[in-house]
Amino acid sequence: MIRLLTYLGDKEAPGNIRVILPYILLNTYNNILANYDFTMSNSPVFYQGLSCLQVQRIATKDQLMILMIIKKIAAKVGFKIFYDIDDLITDVPVFNKTYAYYNKNKEYVEKILTSVDCIICSTAKLADKLKKYNKVKVIQNRLLEPIWRMHKHQSFFETRTKPKILWAGGHTHFSKDGEEEGDFDKKIMKYMLETSDRFEWIFCGHRPKELNDDRIKLVPWNPNYFEYPHGLRQIDADIGIALLQDNEFNKCKSNLKAMEYVALGIPGVYSDITPYQFMNCKVSNSDQFINSIEKLTSDESYYNKIKLRDRSALNNNLYWDKAYIKKYLDTYFKKK
Repeated sequence: MIRLLTYLGDKEAPGNIRVILPYILLNTYNNILANYDFTMSNSPVFYQGLSCLQVQRIATKDQLMILMIIKKIAAKVGFKIFYDIDDLITDVPVFNKTYAYYNKNKEYVEKILTSVDCIICSTAKLADKLKKYNKVKVIQNRLLEPIWRMHKHQSFFETRTKPKILWAGGHTHFSKDGEEEGDFDKKIMKYMLETSDRFEWIFCGHRPKELNDDRIKLVPWNPNYFEYPHGLRQIDADIGIALLQDNEFNKCKSNLKAMEYVALGIPGVYSDITPYQFMNCKVSNSDQFINSIEKLTSDESYYNKIKLRDRSALNNNLYWDKAYIKKYLDTYFKKK
């Protein structure tokens, strides 16, 4: 029996995507028991029979202290400890709302990273940044097909309705006080407000405070992640947008937004940055973003071309399947 345990540091999207969703699939196998918890135990009895311990986003001094105790237990019981991460939490941008937390705990994060047996991360770029702390392996993010089945979208070109343009994500993408720019600059936000008569701009989850305006639609998060894809399908957007500042933190991110938009059956406008290097409508500044929106909403042939090319780019790397579950297990249990 293979027994896997994860101490979740984040029960929101990172916890779901990196741990909870793959564990659902792992637990369909008769010889695998995968479970997660939020409270770290220092009892040797608790770890008997454990094959692998995964810690996810732990960062504090207290968590480091407990980890040191667990390391001694692991040496006796015979399991390995892995740190799973999908963000460069050692270099969080100042505008990001998690900056204060990770900056305060940076010393302990770095000690944790060097103390585990191996780091597991989501991208090759992130692995390159973290290799100075430990050996690193990559498990890419994937979607769970039962809740993210490909959506057959009928575009505004066919329905003759106002184009719906969607941004979906967390509050960490926006400036916390307005003094620094987040992933949306002032020119883009001004454009959104000025074109609200032509386009329906929709923010799912959060929006910049500069766009707290009746002309910009805000759709709240469903607290249940498993309802999130259904909520996006109900919005029935025509175009997805994913904007990221060009910095080391964002370069290390995964292409999760691109996967979501492809699953929704829509083209996307993406920042020309590492996570979206294989997508087909990339922009480097606000003028390019505006031009791309204008072209996607006026040229049906271009709209369909981008949609099909985006789907082709991710077609074989979109969903968790048996082959990638095997890759998941091999990553943890192969010696090299």
